[in-house]
Formats: sequence, structure tokens, C-alpha cells
Amino acid sequence: MTPEDYIRLVEVHFPRLEIRAYESIEMGWDYFVLDVNDELIFRFPRRSNVIQQLEWEAEILPMLAEALPVEVPDFKYVVNRKSGEPSMFVGYPKIQGSGLDAQKLEESDARKPVARRIGEALSALHSISLDGMNDHPMSENPEPREAEGWRDVYRRLFQFAEEHVFPQLSHEARSREMQTWQEFLFDESNFDFSPVLVHQDLNTEHVIIDYESGTVAGIIDWGDCGIGDAALDFVGLAQGMGENFALEVLDNYQFADPGIMSRARFYEVVVPYHYVRFDHESGSDKFREQGIRAIETRST
Repeated sequence: MTPEDYIRLVEVHFPRLEIRAYESIEMGWDYFVLDVNDELIFRFPRRSNVIQQLEWEAEILPMLAEALPVEVPDFKYVVNRKSGEPSMFVGYPKIQGSGLDAQKLEESDARKPVARRIGEALSALHSISLDGMNDHPMSENPEPREAEGWRDVYRRLFQFAEEHVFPQLSHEARSREMQTWQEFLFDESNFDFSPVLVHQDLNTEHVIIDYESGTVAGIIDWGDCGIGDAALDFVGLAQGMGENFALEVLDNYQFADPGIMSRARFYEVVVPYHYVRFDHESGSDKFREQGIRAIETRST
């Protein structure tokens, strides 16, 4: 579908909405995104299996809105129909601002207050009770409520790597990657934590900053939110802003344990493996080569 096709869908389902301008935002594995009038964000699943993820997000957002000290999307426009592609899409008032950016943060002298607010938001998120919490609908297995179950998640990813990644690496890269995996899986301290509710995709694009006021305007894209290791929510911050910024956030985080950044470093290392697995499971060939190349060049 073209951006114009998506706009027509919005017009058909919301005829009273005046569309004066729009901008397509095509990044992301799961959604095509339209910014309408610089006031509304509409998200359209790229594949039918993402519908469950969007329904899950719609279910948990009201709870997150109550629990967190920052704004989250409020799905005011929801279409969920039995036929047509996409069969579901949503729209919400745009959280004004732009993504985390190191240079803009320094120029606005907002680094410390922003790090503090993110730390407070993660503290609130990770303190939400898991009692009665449903598993993410797209998880293959029940989400781990104990750390040993989390080890099983990464054992399965390691098995996938042995079958689909390691054979494509040079001998040197394969040896180093296997050592990295084994050191993580056999170190008991890496599983000395209690799983919590995590955003799980907290990259710089998903933390919206109002640089004029120097505040965190909101956190978006909660479709991957599920039960896991709190360290996951420091991975994207370290990747996009540098580890020093992630450590500043950690200084303002209530539940830090001694190994949290060590685990975050490992999760950062295995990000390319998720690229390869995504293509394998979706039948795509969009990210596999990128993932293999990232693993190979990191290890040699």
C-alpha cells in the first residue's frame, strides 16, 4: 500500500477528520506510520500477525498512563474490522517533541533532568505488579516470571544461532561468538534477578523530548512491552546515547542490581541475532544480511 492508500483509509473511517497535511514515517519492522497535520499519529500494521501486538498495546496503555510519570499514546482512533488489510489500525494525539539526541540534549542543557526523568519512568514501569498480567500475545512460550525461565529464552536463541547464524560466520567469529554466549549462559550471576514489566524497545526514537522545556514529553511504541529483565530497557539508551548516559539514567533508577549493566551489554551484543531470527520467522530477507554482517565485523 502507498501512503495515499493509508490516507484514504483514514478518510473513509473518520470522515469528519480534516486532513490538511501528512508525512509518512516508514521506519520500523512492524508498522507503517503517518503523521497527520502534525497533530495525530496513525499506525498501520505491516503484517496480519502484528494485529495481536497492537491489540495488546491498546489493552495495556491505560494502565501505563496511570502508572508512569510521562505521557504515553492515547488511542482515540481505533479501527478493528473483520476484513480488509490492515484489519486494524489506530491513531492518537501526537506527543509533541522529537527523539532523544545527544547533541540537542547538550544544547538545551537538559541532559541531567532528562536522565532523571527516564530513570523515574523506568522505576515506575518496573514496579508494576505482574499479578494478573497476561503474557504478550506474540510470545512463543509463557513469559518468564522467574530468572531461570529467562535463561531458557536465551538458550533457545543460542540454539537458533547454532543452526542459522554460526554456520555463516568465519571460524574466528564463530569461536568468539560461542564463547560470548557460553560465558553469559553459564554465569549464574546473570540470572540473579526478578523479571519485571519492560518496554523492551526503548531506543532513542521512542523517548520523546521537548527540547524547549528540557523535559521528557512521553514514551511511545509499547507493542513489545512484556515480562523480562529490567536490563533490556537500558540497551537502546546505551546504543543510541552512549553507556555514560545509560549510567546516568541508572543513577536515578530505584531497582539497580550489581549485574544490570553487564547484562545490558550482552543484550546489546545479541541484537543482530534478533534481526536474523525476525527474517527467518517472517520469511523475509530484509535484515538477515545486515545482522550477519554486524556479528561478523564485531567479532573479527
